[in-house]
Amino acid sequence: MLKVFSFDAWGQRRNAVDWSALLGDKLTGFSSSLTSRGYTGHEMLDQVGLVHMNGRIYDPRLARFLQADPYVQSPDYSQSHNRYAYIWNNPLNSTDPSGYFRLREWVGVIVAVVGGGYLRCTLCKVWLGDGRPWSRFRCGRCCR
Repeated sequence: MLKVFSFDAWGQRRNAVDWSALLGDKLTGFSSSLTSRGYTGHEMLDQVGLVHMNGRIYDPRLARFLQADPYVQSPDYSQSHNRYAYIWNNPLNSTDPSGYFRLREWVGVIVAVVGGGYLRCTLCKVWLGDGRPWSRFRCGRCCR
């Protein structure tokens, strides 16, 4: 192991041995030649005590974003309207590498679309075989 990093529940760096907060002169003197990335892969700006999350700036001492999320991801879900929240206040199930959208949501959609199309074409080719039993059903261009 090259280096051990520790963060509190709000993303602020802490001492990995005794979990004491790295504040003031301790934080100013802290330097990492290995990485400037934190737990979620976002850039830790230790000199000013902020986290650059690619789309927004987060202050772990305030436990708040300094600006609102410009996108409402799902208007029918109440947590989407809290534009200062991080991934709908559910950081254990998702991450937000861009600073704007939940990663889990988009990965699920992409996998469903690509996987569904592939499965449909594969099943059509297997079931159609010589074309007699299912000939009245069309499977799309990929099966022709």
